[in-house]
Amino acid sequence: MPHAHVETDLVGWSSPALGRALLEQEMLLLAGRLVRMPGSCLLWLGYPGDAFDRALCMHGERTLLLPNAEPARAVLGERFTSYVSAQASALPFATASMQAVVVQHAFDFTDAVHGAVREAARVLQMGGQLIVVGFNPFSLWGARRSVQQRWRDAPWCGRQVRRGRMTDWLQLLGFRVLESGFAIGRVPFGSPEPVAQPVAPGLRSALPGGAVYMVHVRKEGYGVNPLRQVRTAVPVRLVPAAAVRAR
Repeated sequence: MPHAHVETDLVGWSSPALGRALLEQEMLLLAGRLVRMPGSCLLWLGYPGDAFDRALCMHGERTLLLPNAEPARAVLGERFTSYVSAQASALPFATASMQAVVVQHAFDFTDAVHGAVREAARVLQMGGQLIVVGFNPFSLWGARRSVQQRWRDAPWCGRQVRRGRMTDWLQLLGFRVLESGFAIGRVPFGSPEPVAQPVAPGLRSALPGGAVYMVHVRKEGYGVNPLRQVRTAVPVRLVPAAAVRAR
């Protein structure tokens, strides 16, 4: 189960070669999509690592949210215009106040993933875009997490949601899928060699062996909520006891 200091651990985990290499690959995956995300207000849930470049975003207002955002502020500084410490399942923003939302592993480290998905949908304006990046449970990263699931260290202490399930949830909330697939074939151990000219990883719709999945959606509706069953009162005719005895 995710623990209270997982965001601090994620900042620390991104410094060694393995964590830094994965986050760098994720930023390459996101880079071409960030510049096409509409609007001026961007909300980022999760920790993007030191590879985050604000030049990739056309958004004037860039807010980073973590349960404790101070460790990220110390590393990223002015790359984000504001830092907010809060839970992803209880966002302190008005409804329809954001034009773009990026969720980078935040759904992997919450005990209330359904609530977090609904909150991301709530704060996003109609027509806004949402990108979700999460660990793929059907990968070597997922296998290592299963072996080390009792560990309390990031990123192995998280909960991994299947891409298909995440896509289903988003569609029920009124989103249309623009892209969905798996990426990054990096193994979850060892020290990766530095790459002189990194290449953006491709997004594959099949063969779910990539370390992460990405789902890119646009909000086009208000979603479907389960209907509560309304019990119709059945009229009851009271019969006097004397009438019953007379029968």
